[in-house]
Amino acid sequence: MADPPTFDPDAPTVARLHLDTRQPVVVSALIAANVLWFVAGAGAALRGGHSLRQYLSGNQSELLHQFGAVNGGDLLAGEWWRLLSCCFVHIGVIHIAVNMLALAMMGPLAELLWGRWRFVAIYFISGLAGSCLAMALQPEASLAGASGAIWGVFTSLLAWVLVFRSHLPPNLARHWLRRLGLLLAINAGVSFLPGISWEAHLGGGLAGFLAALLLNATRTPQATWRIVAGVLAAALPIACVAALVYATHHGKAWENFRYEIAAEAEAHARNEAILTSWRSFAQEVAPRMNQLSPEAVKAVELQAVALLMIPTERRSAETATEIKASLRKLKGVADEAVAAATPQSGLDPFEKKREHARAAAEARSQSFALLLAMLDSPGVPNNDAWSTWGQARRTATTHWEQYLN
Repeated sequence: MADPPTFDPDAPTVARLHLDTRQPVVVSALIAANVLWFVAGAGAALRGGHSLRQYLSGNQSELLHQFGAVNGGDLLAGEWWRLLSCCFVHIGVIHIAVNMLALAMMGPLAELLWGRWRFVAIYFISGLAGSCLAMALQPEASLAGASGAIWGVFTSLLAWVLVFRSHLPPNLARHWLRRLGLLLAINAGVSFLPGISWEAHLGGGLAGFLAALLLNATRTPQATWRIVAGVLAAALPIACVAALVYATHHGKAWENFRYEIAAEAEAHARNEAILTSWRSFAQEVAPRMNQLSPEAVKAVELQAVALLMIPTERRSAETATEIKASLRKLKGVADEAVAAATPQSGLDPFEKKREHARAAAEARSQSFALLLAMLDSPGVPNNDAWSTWGQARRTATTHWEQYLN
């Protein structure tokens, strides 16, 4: 497709075809920009400790996003500039090689036929339109590549041949149309391969064809039509973005996407709540519960029981003071555990562990309070006192076992 046009002596002049015979610098600049941006990504992969091999094979989605790839979430976050930046990001060395080869083959001819500024307009309008259609129909996808813009360049060639067909030698016009038709069929088939955005290709191709027709209309000698065509050409990218905005609010794909985003956000929030609750439990509850285990409190309980079996007048005051101090300390730990184990987020089944911890700490606090009350009372406790304390102790042990499970 890169073959330069040939004309016989009777063919229209270069001026009548509006050809730009200058060196095609725009194509070279675009190829250089794409390649340099890809190389910059490779450098970032090396500096960031990423695998260069994975980057070259297109398996570094996080880095590609950092360099300008776009998805629906970015648009929801207000990063609409990515609709254009993604046109300079490529998913691996094969992707950029294929796209730059296509641009190198068709770009110089398109720049010759349309001129520099019209070629620039066609390229960027097509790239933007491809991104808009792709995001409108598949917001969940991660989009990158210059394919939409290149499809616009391709269809602009088709538009040129159709517009100037009557000015070309019949054989040349038919030859170009056949080649363009063949390329169109091949590329249309490729567009439906896995991992390729046919939406970007379609959007870029349609916009490139329409932009080319409008920009060509600005060449007309009639001032009114030039103004109308110019305004419509300028409005084309605005219309593409406006259509995407409409799709984000009313499109079925975006309705599903927003639902998935909301579900993911809810799941993330739930996971964060569980993690926060678990950290709180591990730091505030578990250490205190360890101090309240049956084994940890058994020694103090046995000392208190042994002391209570001795008549009041025969008890060692020093021993009684030490035991009471130990019981008050343990009761304080139990009361702190009760406060710390209060359910926070209502997350089952984790919150059941908090409930059992709280119940065990409450029962343990009660058992310590009963022992302290018996130690402060004269004489040996009666059977009712022992029964009440034993019940509190057994309740604490039962909830402790449930807490462990």
